[in-house]
Amino acid sequence: MKSKKTKVLFIFHYSEHINSYFNRSILQKISEVYDIQILLPTSFKPYVPSEFQCITHYLDDNLFTCNKNKLYLCFEISAWRSRKKSVSFKYREKKISRPYTLMNLLKVLDSCIKSVLGSKKLNRLNEKEPTDFSSYKINSKNKAPLSLIRTGFWVLIRRAFIRIVSHNPFFVLIERFIFRSISVPSGIYSFIRNCNPSLIIYVSTGFEPMAYHIPKISDLLKKPSLMIADNWDNLSSKTAMWVLPSFVATWGPQSSIHAVNIQGFKPTRVFNIGTARFENYFNIRRSKIKSQYNFRYVLFIGTSLYFNERECLEILNQEIQSKPELYGKLKIVYRPHPFAQNKESASKFKDFDNVILDLQIKSILGQSTKTHPKIDYLPSLICNSELVIGGLSSVLIEASILGKKYLGLIHKEKFNLTSPYLIYKNYEHLKEIKMLPNLFLCEKLENLGKVFESVWNSKAIEQSKIDSNLAYFYELSEDSYVDKLTRVINLGLITEN
Repeated sequence: MKSKKTKVLFIFHYSEHINSYFNRSILQKISEVYDIQILLPTSFKPYVPSEFQCITHYLDDNLFTCNKNKLYLCFEISAWRSRKKSVSFKYREKKISRPYTLMNLLKVLDSCIKSVLGSKKLNRLNEKEPTDFSSYKINSKNKAPLSLIRTGFWVLIRRAFIRIVSHNPFFVLIERFIFRSISVPSGIYSFIRNCNPSLIIYVSTGFEPMAYHIPKISDLLKKPSLMIADNWDNLSSKTAMWVLPSFVATWGPQSSIHAVNIQGFKPTRVFNIGTARFENYFNIRRSKIKSQYNFRYVLFIGTSLYFNERECLEILNQEIQSKPELYGKLKIVYRPHPFAQNKESASKFKDFDNVILDLQIKSILGQSTKTHPKIDYLPSLICNSELVIGGLSSVLIEASILGKKYLGLIHKEKFNLTSPYLIYKNYEHLKEIKMLPNLFLCEKLENLGKVFESVWNSKAIEQSKIDSNLAYFYELSEDSYVDKLTRVINLGLITEN
């Protein structure tokens, strides 16, 4: 007689996880060991493969964002209180205050001075930063400036409030009488209670309502919970979590150190497992994968945070055009960040000279809904490139897994709070990236052509040498992601029972 499988509940609240966990067969493989149940927002139903419908349950989307505004305020207070633990927290406060920052004020004053002096307006080759309000004209027919001033006033009040209450004794009062009074969504609480799983697993950034609700519900029901940190910086740049789950699974040793030193997890409760998104990368690097293009190219990766990508592309294009004896018919494939697909720069981008827009991004531009690209496409794009260029993002890890040289942009941009330079200096998880031997940094935009030529002429780096340093950032054991996750589930069940 077969023994009854242990029930495990998976909760997802971001649609991109459908690709990573459902379409990668990760959940299917785990279901061979456990009795898995899945909880999703109702809006995800059309995207769930038919074979999972019988074990998938749906609740109203609003339940997954319950008390969102209160929780976001609490998360911001917590981040500011813990700002000495991570440089990212202080920087995050500036980002979420845009455009009401000193830098943007200076930007507006600079624009006004140039206007008064009769300077010609620069023809921007990229879109304005989405939060830029310098384009508003103050006149009697446009009431936008008054609205902006009013909003700016409340932003400043909010920032002052966060600074004050992040200190004792105010913080103690906030924690005791406000934060603890925030209710969990009754629908999700009732579902988990009736489901009665032995372990609750949720994939999280650490900065959404469910990052509070799930561990809180787990505590109330006396059920162990496992948070899977979905991205490289989730444990160092979002917030200092108020309620911790029983366990956390991270990308690798660096993130695990952040879990302990920044978030306060006990080391025995932290596990390195990598990410489901990269599950297939290790198979790809051991075999040849078909290219999307029939020509040689370098891959330029855009970022979700604004900087003038077009200017970089023009410099690189000029470098390639000026030295045909060195580069031949080399092309630049430009891939804007897929979640920035509706920005003006991407939607209006036209191929020029040696620069072409990535085929996949081109196919999804202009769609009215947020589209998640197929996850097998990007590995092919990286793997078949000569090298990768871009801002500092998780693509650096992907390129490193696939043994590619990465030219990282860390140059300054005037009046841009999300310039490559400020990103590099203000993210905790980027502090140690110089140890990667395949990473080359360009500190000044005027030197980009020279740096590109130097990287182009440099020898390929052995994968073993890259891996010896990459292992600090990403779990590189031979076991599959499913095996590592299953092992963590077993340890969680054993520890809590």
